[in-house]
Amino acid sequence: MLKNMRRLVLLAAAVLMITGIPAAVGADDTFITQDTAATTTTSVTIAWVDIGQYLVQRGDAKSCVVDSYQLEWGLTASSTLGTVKLAPATRWYTITGLKPSTRYHVRVKWTGSGVWPNGRSFIIAVPEDGFSMNAYTQPATVSKFLKYNYGHNQKGLQVTWTIPESENAYPNYEYQIVNTKGKVIKSGLASKSGFTLSSFSGYKQVTRIRVRGYYKFYDSATQLYGPWSGWKNLVPQPIVSTNTKKYGIMQNGTLKLAWSRVAGAKSYTVYVSAKSGKSGFKKVATVKQKSKKTITTTINSFKGAGFKAYKDYYVRVIANTSKYGKSGKDYAMRVYAYRVWR
Repeated sequence: MLKNMRRLVLLAAAVLMITGIPAAVGADDTFITQDTAATTTTSVTIAWVDIGQYLVQRGDAKSCVVDSYQLEWGLTASSTLGTVKLAPATRWYTITGLKPSTRYHVRVKWTGSGVWPNGRSFIIAVPEDGFSMNAYTQPATVSKFLKYNYGHNQKGLQVTWTIPESENAYPNYEYQIVNTKGKVIKSGLASKSGFTLSSFSGYKQVTRIRVRGYYKFYDSATQLYGPWSGWKNLVPQPIVSTNTKKYGIMQNGTLKLAWSRVAGAKSYTVYVSAKSGKSGFKKVATVKQKSKKTITTTINSFKGAGFKAYKDYYVRVIANTSKYGKSGKDYAMRVYAYRVWR
């Protein structure tokens, strides 16, 4: 008696389970859908059609009346975390108390009765297999950036962050980089824990970055976005000039330096070390911001004495801002120990 109906239900369930991803509410010929606009990090809203009306419109039944619906959800098709029985007029339900960045298997079952096109009546005394799909909660907010690094050539940019905990689903990520006026100067997609730009046009200015996770649905037009993270300030280190014809250790034992201006900086702190690596750096000068593209300064001494010829020195210039902090200290440039006059 229920052979045709079971076949229809199983076929619909199979199609939705194969896709493994939710569709937008209102999509054509869908039985159960996820309302992406109503989704949060801890809840999903599931909608479904009037199965009785659907069967009649399709010509699979002369009449069909649904007595009740039953909604079930779990982490897999064989597990159940919750179930709720709903009135026959119900067309949607919000499941709450869920975990962020998690995929849930959702199934709608029903009871009811009706008449087949051949005139035979049928009764669904217990819930059928129903229609099922995978529903996703919003990706969790990226709350902690680990570090950023402009690289040794100072023109690339690498940003990493902590991946929020996830039960069983891992989203993609999107980033936005804006200047201090809020204009987007770079945006794109990132991997789970960060991204690298081989060439970044904003390396000469103070910028800010934010990140959010998202799931891309099978129709490629619908995406479920998580909340944006807070802003992370990116203050690049100035690029110290390696032009040995103009800059370096002079014959009088002073050190003449030049570096590229960082838009948004208020001043620059110059450190010098006689050791390779990250140790031994001493602050030797603070230089105010200038309007010129190239900023120059002369350091008269280091540790109370002039700079020695034929000795290696390492220079690090840090850009300082009043609002966005200062640049990192990952990069230092070796300066020529002796300038050759021509």
